[in-house]
Amino acid sequence: IRAVTRAFYSDNDVFLIDVLIRDKYLRDDTDMETRLKIDSKILRKRLNFLIEERLVSKEKVDDLTDGGSASTTFYYIDYYLVVQIIAWRMHLMRTAIEKEYEDDKKSASSLVCPNCEGSFQ
Repeated sequence: IRAVTRAFYSDNDVFLIDVLIRDKYLRDDTDMETRLKIDSKILRKRLNFLIEERLVSKEKVDDLTDGGSASTTFYYIDYYLVVQIIAWRMHLMRTAIEKEYEDDKKSASSLVCPNCEGSFQ
């Protein structure tokens, strides 16, 4: 997961994934921004992006039954889901590259020399 995020995502995304791998979950509370030293707007934007990419999951827990004041959101990595998503994306990339290779192979069946304009196969 670390290798994929470092290869395809921004530094803020890599930082959030590293924090989630190290801490197991990230609690959405008031000191989250100060603890991570990221602006709250950027933090929520990046977390929502990672949720859309299905690298991060979130769960809302109702604290009212335990005497809490409201519900709390927890962000975490569902490793099984993330591995399946990465495998699926790798499959899609592989098929797209193979299709592009086959298309190039069919269109470049005969090459033309720019000097003598001779045709080669």
